[in-house]
Amino acid sequence: MSVFGSQGAGSVLNCRELSRQDKVALLRVGVGKHLLDPETEAKLLASEPRLELEFSDPLKASTLTFKFVALKTPFQMPVHGQAFPSKVYITFKFFNFAKVHTETCVLRALGQDEGSNVIKMGAQYLLQRQVEGVTDSGLTRIFDIDASLDGDSESVLEEHMQLAKYLKDRVLTIDIWNGDSLMHFGTCKVPMQQFMRQGDQSKVVAQEYDVCEPEYGQQIGGLQLLVSNEGRKVYTKESPEKHGQHVGPKHKKKVVSKPIENINTVMEAQSSLAMTYEYTKQNQQTLQQSEEARKKLRVDRLKRQHAHQEMQENSQKIVNTLKDGGASEWDKMNSLKQIAMLRETKKHTLLEKVLKEQLSYEQIVEVIPGQVSLIQFLVQNTFPQDEVFQIVVDGDEEAPNNELHLVHNEGDKEWQFWFHDKKCPAPIGGWDSVSSKGDVMLRSGQQCPLLFKFISYREGVSQTNPISEENATSMLKQKKIKVTMVSRNNLPMQTLVLRIKPKEQYCDQVFRFYEPQSTKCYLRLPKGFAPFFSLVKGMSVKTSNKLVQPDLNFETGEVCLVAQTELAPRMIECFVFLYQDHLQSVLLACCKVEIYALQCMRQKLQAGAPEALVSLQMRAQNKRTVEFYSSNPRLVYPPGQGAGARKERLIKVLQPGDITTINMAVKVTSGLADTKQQVLKARLHCVDVATKELVYAWLFEIEADKPMVQRAYQIPVVVGRHTPYKFPYVNPLSQFLMLEFVSSKPAIMEVRMERQSFEANESKHIELFVPPLIKAGQTEEVIMYVNDQAGKVSESLLFKIVVKEK
Repeated sequence: MSVFGSQGAGSVLNCRELSRQDKVALLRVGVGKHLLDPETEAKLLASEPRLELEFSDPLKASTLTFKFVALKTPFQMPVHGQAFPSKVYITFKFFNFAKVHTETCVLRALGQDEGSNVIKMGAQYLLQRQVEGVTDSGLTRIFDIDASLDGDSESVLEEHMQLAKYLKDRVLTIDIWNGDSLMHFGTCKVPMQQFMRQGDQSKVVAQEYDVCEPEYGQQIGGLQLLVSNEGRKVYTKESPEKHGQHVGPKHKKKVVSKPIENINTVMEAQSSLAMTYEYTKQNQQTLQQSEEARKKLRVDRLKRQHAHQEMQENSQKIVNTLKDGGASEWDKMNSLKQIAMLRETKKHTLLEKVLKEQLSYEQIVEVIPGQVSLIQFLVQNTFPQDEVFQIVVDGDEEAPNNELHLVHNEGDKEWQFWFHDKKCPAPIGGWDSVSSKGDVMLRSGQQCPLLFKFISYREGVSQTNPISEENATSMLKQKKIKVTMVSRNNLPMQTLVLRIKPKEQYCDQVFRFYEPQSTKCYLRLPKGFAPFFSLVKGMSVKTSNKLVQPDLNFETGEVCLVAQTELAPRMIECFVFLYQDHLQSVLLACCKVEIYALQCMRQKLQAGAPEALVSLQMRAQNKRTVEFYSSNPRLVYPPGQGAGARKERLIKVLQPGDITTINMAVKVTSGLADTKQQVLKARLHCVDVATKELVYAWLFEIEADKPMVQRAYQIPVVVGRHTPYKFPYVNPLSQFLMLEFVSSKPAIMEVRMERQSFEANESKHIELFVPPLIKAGQTEEVIMYVNDQAGKVSESLLFKIVVKEK
């Protein structure tokens, strides 16, 4: 695509002001002294968090305390979505800790009676929970970051700096759930830069953060949060070996021959090693996990036992012959020849054993899913001639794709990339000394620091996330990976054993999608997926689940996913990792995606038409008392109650083994007509009243035709003022009617009385109310639907609200 527009000679390139981060970066390097005035420049630099202060901070352990104090209701709830709940619980994930799921709290205003559940708009409600009959205000969660309990000083510094970078670069996502309907009510974003101590002993932040509705992003209130960060000193024992990097052998051991002191023991050990080596070498390719192989294994084991006994008897005869003073010289010489032959034959086995003991190293690798771990392995050619070695990796076969890779320089020049990033030294023999097939070419006596890259997208096993039969292969657990450098004659020269210890990964946000069961769905993550970054060419994206295929749409700036849903009520979950480049060097953001498969009820309606009934069936295994909740009461609601206003609770008793049928009303009064969406969605939850367990869930997909407008009105309003308005309406029929007047945008134009009775051909004035609008010059279009329950009257009236200056 050309950067110049095709329409005329105009350019489509846009100019925009430098961002705050870009200005700070330019000021730090001394460029752009005239970007800001000196006073503003000093304030900007002072407010920007500095990692060097965290690095030099003597208080390397931190305790962060989150206390959720209260919720603030909005002055007016948005058109779409649920009513403000009277009970809530909160979920979030902080740093590399497990996901937090709080207990359910009750909203209580100051001076409000305990039995009252009335929620007023524009008020503050404290979060209260019951603890053994005692009311406790607020929800508190404490996170202690202290690596000195199981690490040395360098691991403490590494953990401290990881926390500092996490607080500086990331935004904490807090999800608020309705405690009654178990539906996602709202989400709030918390920038964590203000939680950094910056060398101080403690930091306390008390602020209110906006809560947005997850479906349309409209503000629905505020969360009042109190966060404290307390620092303290730690005391560690120094580690003799640098943590996280491979160190070469500490000493070399020279193997020399010496007289045989106990020939019987030596001969027995040599015989056992020889038999084991020969058997493994000849049969390692034929052993299979089958019944015939196990039978053969038992027979061969018996043969080896008999051969071992015969070998021991022969060895003992040779020793007795040498000790027997009456034996002939020929017998003694023959015995010595047999001993020399055995020693020459088993020399390969003994050398292999010595090399394994002396040239084997072990390293612990703490792995965070989605992040690269680099391991260095110093190898050396001890042969007097040039040699080509093969790198063999064992123990990494369980992963869907091998997670440990030998870094080479073919193709993407990855080895040079990590060298320029100061993550590894340059090889002495050149960048072509390692091939993509795992071959290492070394000259005689030459050393080469090999670089291995370990990255896993699987979720790590932890105490809060244990392994099960279902997720055995999809989770990263502790394991050992052996890396061996083998010569051309299959002699192992050096061995590196890696102990993989997974840790909890970061998660910036959880996106939830509700899709019909057994369908292929195309999903799009919002542009705010990575708060501080926009998609640019060169970025890459990965997922932890092979059933979810990712893609980057650079034109729209969105991350797209393609998945196949399963049968209801199963859920597909995966982590999505966004990287700065295709080598996954920098993890920009990580989110979790949950795709819920639900039974889908599809309807096609006329916008503004009378409500349609949908029948739902369910069967229970035991007796339950359940209640039904709608995620959009203006779209799906109990019959006869009217869209939007829930007057009575819909409660049913399910009998064991019986089929229970309920009817729900569906009516389109907003959405398609004014937002031009193709399909409106709503969910219906069936919740056990006693246990608060989700029993059933349905997905409604409603498609409606655009309404035919019969009449149009214009309402002039003044900026910032309330505007009442009346218009006449005449009953078009010569009979009594109960008519319903519904506004498609109640937040902009509200009907004072939605249901009104009309005698035959009676005329009445319908009262409307327009709240203050603050943007002059704007024009809002609102559709009013007029109909009766019998469907005899169905009209659509268009109102244009024009905002003027005072």
